[in-house]
Amino acid sequence: MSLAFAGGLRTHPEAGQSTKSDILPVAGPIAYVRAPEPTTGNAMIPLRFDFGKTGAMASIRCVIGRQFGAYSLRLDGLRVDNRFVPGASVLAQRWQALVFPLHGELRLDGERLGERRVLLAALRSLTSTGDPMPHVVSSDSELVALRLRADVVASPAQGARIASISPGTAEALRALAPCVKAGDLEAALAQTRAAVRALALDHILTEGADLPSEEPNGSLVARAVSSIFPIVSKLATKPMLVDVVARTGISERQILRDFLKVQVEYDLLDRGWRESLVRWRTTLAVLLLSVDRLSIEEIAALAGYSGPTAMGRALREAGLPTASAIRAGLREGAGVS
Repeated sequence: MSLAFAGGLRTHPEAGQSTKSDILPVAGPIAYVRAPEPTTGNAMIPLRFDFGKTGAMASIRCVIGRQFGAYSLRLDGLRVDNRFVPGASVLAQRWQALVFPLHGELRLDGERLGERRVLLAALRSLTSTGDPMPHVVSSDSELVALRLRADVVASPAQGARIASISPGTAEALRALAPCVKAGDLEAALAQTRAAVRALALDHILTEGADLPSEEPNGSLVARAVSSIFPIVSKLATKPMLVDVVARTGISERQILRDFLKVQVEYDLLDRGWRESLVRWRTTLAVLLLSVDRLSIEEIAALAGYSGPTAMGRALREAGLPTASAIRAGLREGAGVS
């Protein structure tokens, strides 16, 4: 699943400076600018997705704020290889991802991350559109991740690199995972703040890096989350907007407006219902291709396609190889053209 995470950070203000949450840093010499007033407030969103089937499942849990994002990803019987992860239409270079393996395997260019090491990567480099293109692989694993602004990373990665962390930072990242999985907004915020401060002490983030204040989700956020995001976990049922309308009683136009507004304000990966569904289906298909016991026909059905031909067309439109070539590449650990 594409490791593209929403969020950001600010630094501690100097003595005498404002501590309001709408004061954000800009890159370069110390300077502060007033951010535009948010229309949904500094609200946090808990999201959860479960894709696939028993024994071949990707479970994603997120707590996303306008100023930070914390994620838990579990791959049950699946392998993810960034060479075959579809790129997103909105993947700004200003974001970096920090990924910590709790269980299972995470490798960068063949090197396995140990207990006190993290992967730091430019977000685009974790997809097939990455430039430069490192080779990141994770199999049958559980990961916890943060999405960070590049201007608070002490040495932003060009592509991807491995960094060492202290025992205290490793413990803070481990403690973050259960909060995210439970969807506990306040606990996730507190543990993310603890992890960010620990990463600053390890000199991975800039000195004094911290999170601004965040609040429980507002009405607009709650409506969009409750109406649309749960449905996308059921790709095999070919979800349609009419299902969302029936679930909520809200008009299709209002649902699409709310959904897009949340995507823009929280800097999520996609823009719009159709674009989101297309990328989620393609990503799931690629993940399931790592499971040899599943036929191409089964994978197409689980990802919500009408058949292998439709899935092949979607892979091609995403700039990816054929299903058989992806499967061979995942199996052999070699690139395909």
